[in-house]
Amino acid sequence: PVVCSDACGAVPLFVTPGNNGYVFEAGDVGSLERNMLKVINSTDDDLRAMSARSHEHGQRISPELAAASFMSILEK
Repeated sequence: PVVCSDACGAVPLFVTPGNNGYVFEAGDVGSLERNMLKVINSTDDDLRAMSARSHEHGQRISPELAAASFMSILEK
């Protein structure tokens, strides 16, 4: 599972809250704690399922897509 802040630009692509991870409010320690506890309190089966879904999310980016994205930034 993924736990990251809402300031992370990759959230929309890689995290579906409750599906494969959780998003906490940047700078809010309580929000981070609540979301970490969700992971800690998850069953092993839930953690494996979230892990598999995170792997699927990660397959959205290919080396070609990453290179094209990087090149578009350089061209600006």
